[in-house]
Amino acid sequence: MPSSPIHATAIGMYRDGGTLAVTLRGNTGEELKIFIDRRIKTSGTELYGAIWINDYPEKAESERIIHGTPEAHDIAHALGEALSNYTKGTRDDWTPHQQVMLQDVYDTLNFEPVATGQRR
Repeated sequence: MPSSPIHATAIGMYRDGGTLAVTLRGNTGEELKIFIDRRIKTSGTELYGAIWINDYPEKAESERIIHGTPEAHDIAHALGEALSNYTKGTRDDWTPHQQVMLQDVYDTLNFEPVATGQRR
């Protein structure tokens, strides 16, 4: 069975409160860097858990992606493919901690914030 062309090539956590970073690579070599903002300074604000691409949150080259938008859906889909590839054994050199971080980023991308006062 051929594997999908999208792979997570790097994953890590910043020492800023826990911002997660994942790099995805497609079959033609293009890369997408994804950041989930968990900086201490954003705790308790609307930026905590925000999705950023290209660069670390709020840097000049970074772009914020809003949860629930088509762009966020596309990123979640690509990350889902990468996660599926990983679970098929294509990246069995990752530590259990890195595996949990990859799943956490995927879960965060698929999280739909609920408006205040509403129930799920």
